[in-house]
Amino acid sequence: MKIIIIKLGYSETFLRDDGLSVSLGDVLRSTPLLHALKEQYADSNITWIVSPQARHLLENNPFIDRLMTWNEWQSGPVSRESFDIMINLEKVPAICSVADRIHTNRKLGFSMNHSGEYAFHIKSNTPIQNSTEIIQKKLIEMLGYPWKEQEYILGYKPRGPEINDIGLNYKVGPKLPTKELSLQKWEELAATLIAVGFKVAWQTGFDDLYQYMEWIHSCALLITTDSLGLHLSLALRKRVLGLFGPTDPKEIFFYNRGQYLISSAKCDYMPCYLEQCVHSGESCMDQIKTNDMMVKIKELWPGAWK
Repeated sequence: MKIIIIKLGYSETFLRDDGLSVSLGDVLRSTPLLHALKEQYADSNITWIVSPQARHLLENNPFIDRLMTWNEWQSGPVSRESFDIMINLEKVPAICSVADRIHTNRKLGFSMNHSGEYAFHIKSNTPIQNSTEIIQKKLIEMLGYPWKEQEYILGYKPRGPEINDIGLNYKVGPKLPTKELSLQKWEELAATLIAVGFKVAWQTGFDDLYQYMEWIHSCALLITTDSLGLHLSLALRKRVLGLFGPTDPKEIFFYNRGQYLISSAKCDYMPCYLEQCVHSGESCMDQIKTNDMMVKIKELWPGAWK
């Protein structure tokens, strides 16, 4: 059984985004699909097409037999191969158009219809739109497979020791800058954590994904906004506290290792998924209170409190 997955990260599967920048977290949270495929087709050979930026997230993944970037695939003989199943999780029209020409017995995911809009080949009538449903569950079930709380699959195996108590993952990606918590809020949290005896580590590895994964692995618990760090923490089996404002925590499955805290902002638009806040003044993220974060940390890691 030959299967090809096209998931570069240029468009988030269940958001109506423009596909102009790569969402690394959305690539990683698509990997539970591999569990479902291998359960259905144990002898399958899986090819995954990814963007160069996200390649490191999938390297050495034990369920992927061949990992290629879009350019490598298009310029090589593999682009003329036939597959039993193709799963295209990219909505970018140019990618859909190429994917539509792949010779395959069964097509799942996005394709272009006659009006130039994308369509989704699924086994249910669930619409493609913002949803409060767990993304991994929605993806797996829409493709016709059972949801069994399948885990993320990360090929990279960190080498360093766990030396920090709590990591502060304070940076967010370029797609939704509204998810950012101000540096002042992070500094207030850090001071509070240090005062009660925790060893705190600030995010590192901004330009090196391997270094970033090592840093996350070095922390026993991660506090993070809704970003790649949240997904990597879950993939690395870490305790994690997710901070939410413009996005919906109900889309995230925490595998009984994490909790979330939603902003207390009185905003009728939350979750808005907007790049810019529609209100003036303090952002919804900066209305997350330090005391509320400390309560959640106690719940996540009760044995660490002196």
